[in-house]
Parts: sequence; structure tokens; C-alpha cells
Amino acid sequence: MAYIAEPVDRRRTDLRQRYFFLCKCELCEEASKVTTLLHLETLHMTCVMAKSIYPIMQTMDPRGALKCPTSDCQGAIPPPKSLDVSDVYEIACGTCEKIVHLDASYINNSLYQADKLYDLSKDLESQVYSYFCLDLSTDLTHAIQNLLSALSLRSSLLHHSHESLLRTHQRLKDLYTRAQDWPSAYRHSRALLDIYYAVYPRNHPLIGVQNLASAKMLLAFEDNFGETFRLLREAAEVLGIAYGKEHAMTRTARGLMGEVEREVDLRRG
Repeated sequence: MAYIAEPVDRRRTDLRQRYFFLCKCELCEEASKVTTLLHLETLHMTCVMAKSIYPIMQTMDPRGALKCPTSDCQGAIPPPKSLDVSDVYEIACGTCEKIVHLDASYINNSLYQADKLYDLSKDLESQVYSYFCLDLSTDLTHAIQNLLSALSLRSSLLHHSHESLLRTHQRLKDLYTRAQDWPSAYRHSRALLDIYYAVYPRNHPLIGVQNLASAKMLLAFEDNFGETFRLLREAAEVLGIAYGKEHAMTRTARGLMGEVEREVDLRRG
């Protein structure tokens, strides 16, 4: 009786080691089922407790959020109330529902460095527009380099729709446009468009304006008429709804669509 009163795992292990068989008697089988159920219940309670300790944020505005560090997750993580602490910040992601661990001090230091680089690029940019600037190209290049460094730091921590990333892409687009680096300007214009798609309804005027701007940039350096026409068509539709069919920007989009169609017809012969 003392033997069968032992825990089932210990009893089965003893029999396997001494007599080389796995006991499947009624007592062992029933006890094994109970142990499994208890284990599953424990796991369930652990999960429930974790979600109560680390609340899941379902409605976080991505424009002010950190990004979930989990691979392939696009979730938005609310920032800690204070970034001036050295403790690990723990919270459950509302998208993947995993508990993430973020170093608040590292986030604070990285974003501080990004802000300094961003401000430095603004100072250099102001010199580009100054009459007293002797080397426009050098200051413009340095301004872009600082912005790219700020973008790299911010992108590693912030949600891809964060307002700071939007402003950084906007300024990079403007500086690359001034430098007439159309492929780079187009790349950041499309990044802006992706942010607008994420945070605004599809018929928002900014989406129409950005589609039109992206199409013009694409026309400046590449004969990708299919993509250009798609951008112009969406621009015309959105701007027509937002401002009316006779608005100057709507007419511009439709006019460029006609030019693209004619160019395609000419090349087809």
C-alpha cells in the first residue's frame, strides 16, 4: 500500500528502471490523467495571471507608440509613463499578446540622441537656406546624414506610424527633393504614404496629395508607367472626393494620367 501511495511519476519511473516496463494499470493511468489536467490548469492560470499583471493594450494610437520587439509583429506598445528609470518595462502586446521586456533607460537615451541629431540637421538645413552659406551641398549632405542617423535610431524603437518618424521622413523627402535625388525623395514619399494609410481613412486628403507627389517623383527618374498611373488614379479619386473634380490638384492628377497613357501608347507603336 505504501508503494502505490507514491506519486504516479515516481512509481512509473521506479518500475521502468527496475523492471524495464511502463506500467499502464488502471491506478497509474487514472493518476496520470489527473496530473496532466492539473498541469494544464496551472498553465492556464499562469497565462491568466500574466495577462492581468501585464494588461494588453488593444486601442493604442500608433502615432505615439513604441513598436513591439517581437519578430514579424506590427503591434503598438504604449511607452512607459517615465523613461527616466533603469528598470525593465514589461507589458503585453495587444497584437501578438506576448509579454515584451523593454529597457526604459536605453529607450530614453536612444531617443534623446535621435532628437539631438534631428535638431542638428535642422540647424544645418537653416544654413542651406541662408544667404551667408558658402557651401550649400556640404551642409545639405550633412543635414541628410544626421536625419538618416536619427531615422535609424527612431525606427529601431518607435512604431512605424509614429509621429516622429513621419516628421523625419517628411524632412528627408524635402531635402532629397532640394538635392534633386529623386529615387531617395520617392522612397521617403512612399514611407509617408504608408504611414498615412495606417492612421487615416483611405479617402483622407493627405493620401491624395502624397499619391500625387509620389507619382511626380517617380516620373522624374523611372519609366514605371504602371505604378505611376496607379498612384495618379488614386490621387485623382481621393482629391476629387476631398476637394472636387475641378480643383487644381485633381485636374493635375487627371492631366498626368492622360500624359502617361499617351506615352504608353507611343511606346507601343
